[in-house]
Amino acid sequence: MTSNDRHIPEIYEIEDIDKCIAEYPPYYERSFTKRYCQEFNKDSNYLDTCISLYSSKLCMVFLAEGHSIIKEDKKIKQLLFQVGKEDRLTNLTKGKYKKNAQRLQRDSVICYIETTDGVKYPIHAGIKGRLIDINPLVVKNPDILIEKHKSTGYIALIHPENFRSAPEEVLSGLIAKDEYEQVLKNRLVS
Repeated sequence: MTSNDRHIPEIYEIEDIDKCIAEYPPYYERSFTKRYCQEFNKDSNYLDTCISLYSSKLCMVFLAEGHSIIKEDKKIKQLLFQVGKEDRLTNLTKGKYKKNAQRLQRDSVICYIETTDGVKYPIHAGIKGRLIDINPLVVKNPDILIEKHKSTGYIALIHPENFRSAPEEVLSGLIAKDEYEQVLKNRLVS
């Protein structure tokens, strides 16, 4: 058999390729380990956040699908970064070891989101670490928090305290996506 006579089998049909492409997860689901924090909920105010750990061990904090602002389709009036004596926007980090970064505990408030109905929602860090940056896109346009809460609408970058540990250890105390989906289903029932 010569190279001209060789038959190249068709491995995929066009509709199979379309199906594979449709099922292929976007970059923000492939490159990150996601966990959910829902321990700061009060009454019917759901303050759920999603913590995405990138392979470089930086964490991004997002509003989760079950957060009251997203679930109730609320409009954001403003973001308030003055938390006690700390102004999160003046956080300036320097060098390889992020000197002068503001230290955060799991329950530290990164900012408050004030909605048009006058309610202030605190956004908690969810992990212990150092505040590296506040997303400048969110500062300019807070609606990105809702519109792009799965990709570019992150609130803050945090360098976890135990960054040399395995991802499961860095994100300990947070729940996985399947557990979080069950929490959301249980909320609908009650």
